[in-house]
Amino acid sequence: IHKIRVQGALVHVNEGMLRQSVVDKVQGGYFNLDVAALRQTVEQLPWVKAAAVRRVWPDAVVISVIEQQPLAVWGKGGLVNTQGELFIPKENSRSKHLPLFAAPAGMERNVTELYRDVSAQLAPLELQIVELRLDNRRAVQLQLHNGIELVLGREERLARLQRFVKVYNKTLAHHAMRIQRIDLRYSNGMAVQWDNTATQVKS
Repeated sequence: IHKIRVQGALVHVNEGMLRQSVVDKVQGGYFNLDVAALRQTVEQLPWVKAAAVRRVWPDAVVISVIEQQPLAVWGKGGLVNTQGELFIPKENSRSKHLPLFAAPAGMERNVTELYRDVSAQLAPLELQIVELRLDNRRAVQLQLHNGIELVLGREERLARLQRFVKVYNKTLAHHAMRIQRIDLRYSNGMAVQWDNTATQVKS
């Protein structure tokens, strides 16, 4: 083997480092190349989600790489990809623009699904989540990009959020800069905290 070709849309994976990591494993002839071992080596690189390796006659090997697609920063360290899987890249390769997920270990997939559902409801309001917290009791809090904190609690979280969505543009949007926190754990309303006072808003 004299040629190593790398395929894939590479953003975080350094092609030079990838080649260097496999160069010792491609020594030898075309037929005795251990394709499975080579693929396993590539998939151990931090930003590689999956890889495929094939021989190309007479003296080449082609490595196809699928990169991890980061969705959020995991509060206990690492990143969560778009499938809700945790992976650990180099510290300096994290994006500052990703939301933060803070939740008990093993809840990555649950939080990812919740994030997608909540984001879909907030999208018509052009509100983005910068932080999603799920505590040990499974109670949820959101921090939005405009500084508002939403408390959803444990029960009927999406229904409570829908109540906020219905009220926001009609009542709250014009005062968004003054709002600190909105507690949605009420059966028929919400508590809005601004200027260190809580005001009850009926839906």
